[in-house]
Amino acid sequence: MLRAVENGFALARSARNGLLTLSDNRGRIIAETATVPGRFVSITGKVNVAHEQTFYTRTGDWFARLCVAMFVILLAFPFLARSRSP
Repeated sequence: MLRAVENGFALARSARNGLLTLSDNRGRIIAETATVPGRFVSITGKVNVAHEQTFYTRTGDWFARLCVAMFVILLAFPFLARSRSP
């Protein structure tokens, strides 16, 4: 469901042992049912298939890149501090 919210799409999730769900692009569950071993289970519901722009789709992976850059800087910091010591 997180991918649906992150990218602004409706999501249909199937599960072998779990819950079949339909959710909209805001994460709200539209339809849900549990699977039963050895039986065919299905759900129906109406979802909006229009794509909406989200903060993530507009800005991209800037936070992940920032975290990697900070990790590299913090990893290099002890070596830079040691080389400046007299």
